Amino acid sequence: MCLVIGKPKGLPLLGKKKMRTWFGRFPDGFGLAFQDGNKVRVLKGAMNEKQMFQVIDLMEKYLHKQDKTVEDVDIIFQFRAAMTGSVCPEFCHPFPITDDRKALNGLNVITDVALAHNGVIWKYNDLQFEWNYYSGGKLGDVNDAQEFIVDYLVGMGDSLWESSVQKLIGDYTDSKFALLSNRGIDYIGEFVEDGGYFYSNLGYLTTKKIQLAQYKASSNYFGGWGDEAQAGWKGKDGEDGGIVCDFCGQVVSKVYFMPDDESQVCSMCFELSARRKPTEDERAI
Repeated sequence: MCLVIGKPKGLPLLGKKKMRTWFGRFPDGFGLAFQDGNKVRVLKGAMNEKQMFQVIDLMEKYLHKQDKTVEDVDIIFQFRAAMTGSVCPEFCHPFPITDDRKALNGLNVITDVALAHNGVIWKYNDLQFEWNYYSGGKLGDVNDAQEFIVDYLVGMGDSLWESSVQKLIGDYTDSKFALLSNRGIDYIGEFVEDGGYFYSNLGYLTTKKIQLAQYKASSNYFGGWGDEAQAGWKGKDGEDGGIVCDFCGQVVSKVYFMPDDESQVCSMCFELSARRKPTEDERAI
């Protein structure tokens, strides 16, 4: 599971403290895309905090040459927690919408449209599973977002901007996307708006803020999940209601404390972040 963030024109960059927190939660790579003239530039491949800030500094240098600042452009960011595709600079998002494999893997690319993805496109799960099976369970060479771009999005042309087509993409993939072009940012799937910024899930929040929210934003992760739906939900253990994972926003029956962190997360997010299964002693509720 990943975190995608949209920063519209007129807003500053988010603070370094938040960026460090998000990289700690989603540690498998960082990238961004910003408007560069009438095109979009993708900068990605940061695999640690230092490289993340180097990527941001490089973006600001490109903008400075045009007498612009980050407030003058739309930007999309992605913090990756790998579920398909190996942990490597090339599989960091965003990706250009192209069938050029060299460009898809490129770390500094000019394109017309860039895409950042949050979710798993299950159509490609069989390919990933087969690779995992023969490689001893390691994440492999298939990246679901890249394959979806090549197989479907490249051929859509201008229809990609039609709301009905975007809804179909979101429903078909059960995923969320941020698309950046010289026209601005388009969001596919429900994003959470907070202070003018847009987030693909509740993983951007602190534990206390999530508790205060009482999952009022749950419909921003799963289209039909609201307060009424939550009240009638049955957990795996049979209890009423559910608990919200701080990272991915899913309603689950059990959450676990992250090591050295107040965050309460589902078992999947714990394994992705801590690289091991949680123990019962780490169970929060």
